[in-house]
Amino acid sequence: MVLKENVWSQCRLDRAFGNAEWFSLFPRTHLQYLERLGSDHRPIFLSMVSQTQRRRGRFMFDKRWSTQPAVCDIIKKHWRPVERSDGRDVTSVISSCRKDLAQWKRSDAGNSKKQIMQLRLQLEGEEKKCF
Repeated sequence: MVLKENVWSQCRLDRAFGNAEWFSLFPRTHLQYLERLGSDHRPIFLSMVSQTQRRRGRFMFDKRWSTQPAVCDIIKKHWRPVERSDGRDVTSVISSCRKDLAQWKRSDAGNSKKQIMQLRLQLEGEEKKCF
């Protein structure tokens, strides 16, 4: 906010721009507005790499998941007794279990990241009401 002629006005500083020449030089550019933390401005993240090039991160099991019935069901499904005739080995069981747990994590309504995003959006809505 800026005081001009004894009147408060809001300013937008969170912007980025580029012209046709710039975009032709950097065709795989992606601009992302990050979350506002501790400031009334949103940081801008400019990526020069295509978003389609994703690197799979390392899977980490969160011990809080062990209280979720869906997680227990996924683990039981994959870690049923292994018989020599079914062709499964430990590596394939771990891999398929990890995939299902990762999918559950992304889709579950109890996902902490989703809850944080929802609360931040609510907070932003309340902040806008003040202005």
